[in-house]
Amino acid sequence: PLQLSLSSCQPTQIIKEILTAFQNDPRCQGKHVRHEFHSTPTLLVDGARFHQVIWNLLINAAHATGVGGSIGIVVKTLPDDETTQIEITDDGVGISPEKRLRIFDPFYTTRTGGTGLGLANVDRIIRAHGGTVSVESREGEGTTFFVRIPGTTPTP
Repeated sequence: PLQLSLSSCQPTQIIKEILTAFQNDPRCQGKHVRHEFHSTPTLLVDGARFHQVIWNLLINAAHATGVGGSIGIVVKTLPDDETTQIEITDDGVGISPEKRLRIFDPFYTTRTGGTGLGLANVDRIIRAHGGTVSVESREGEGTTFFVRIPGTTPTP
């Protein structure tokens, strides 16, 4: 089992820090990155592991998009007022239905030089937090990953 070091965190603050580093990463160059923070939830999470989840999803989005591509991240509280949803979207190549069935499998990769552990770790970390990760994608149009983490406490 995954050992978590839980503490109250502002996910939007962590994501802002990640976005600053990501926009300076060579893999992000030439891409348009946008963000929307609809709420400022406080979550009980392992901050380092949460950082790893967001970073892995952003790097995957960067690999999927070409120069001039677009990557978006949206953070919001779902209508149940208890679940935070983080959406990471790209307008890249998309993922075929056959490949979507395996993307969370350890060591499954379609990228040369990839380890196939990024999305497997994302899924494992979010499940350890009691959450879920899902994906919607259309080939040639892009992909959106939905990370849902329960137990939000909205703050003003």
